[in-house]
Amino acid sequence: MIDVDLMIIGAPKCGTSTLFQTLVRSSRISRPKRREMHYFDHDIKHHDLSWYNELVAREPDTLGLDRTGYYFIHPHVPNRIVRCTKKMKFIVLLRNPADRAYSWYTRGYHKDVPSFAELSFEECLEAEERELWPGIERFEADDSFDDEQFMQMHWLCPFKLTGLYAQHLKRWFSVFSQKHFCIITLDQIRSDVDGVIKQMCKFLRIPTLRRWENPINRTRYEQELSPKTRRQLVDYFRQPNEELSELISQRLDWNDCSS
Repeated sequence: MIDVDLMIIGAPKCGTSTLFQTLVRSSRISRPKRREMHYFDHDIKHHDLSWYNELVAREPDTLGLDRTGYYFIHPHVPNRIVRCTKKMKFIVLLRNPADRAYSWYTRGYHKDVPSFAELSFEECLEAEERELWPGIERFEADDSFDDEQFMQMHWLCPFKLTGLYAQHLKRWFSVFSQKHFCIITLDQIRSDVDGVIKQMCKFLRIPTLRRWENPINRTRYEQELSPKTRRQLVDYFRQPNEELSELISQRLDWNDCSS
């Protein structure tokens, strides 16, 4: 039996750390022993559920929590979870995918992948299409896929891949019905954080939290994303964003090249 009731599954660089800190302030939600669990994407191959439940550390009369941002784009995680439980609740945070891609780059995760380590952001985008995309179909088709080098690249270098939100959500919705998901955008948090908190707590059936843990402000980078690259990314994500808007019935203002 699984001790997790709630998962924050992503997307990375969309505010999941702050959401985690906000939720664990509630007496109704237990704080796990790890900030990110990575059980259903990695450790499931090496450990059983009792090991996982020990890390979840769920207290009596509380919700067990797993926050792992990589779950969102991993092709086999939804089916791995549903084999353990059909009653899971998921929270998904999303933001303008062009901003998310550049934010991910500035954190430097790609530097752990030798072929990406010294690349500019624009070069990383090209390398992602050249090195990552050709192997995705093979990865998605095989749950026992064990090419560690490819999987490290899939985890650390999905600049544009992660931002194809509708594609990933459709995979999740094919396994769990949409009522299992609370989907929130960074724009909603910035414009009506109190409303977002009420929506989320109603979804979780817990008392309303008083405030968000930290304000989510626009990040200022040492080197800002170039206008040319922003235009290219906005154009790239235009159709996927329209698909997402229709899928989740939310208006999304992510086609502004000047943001």
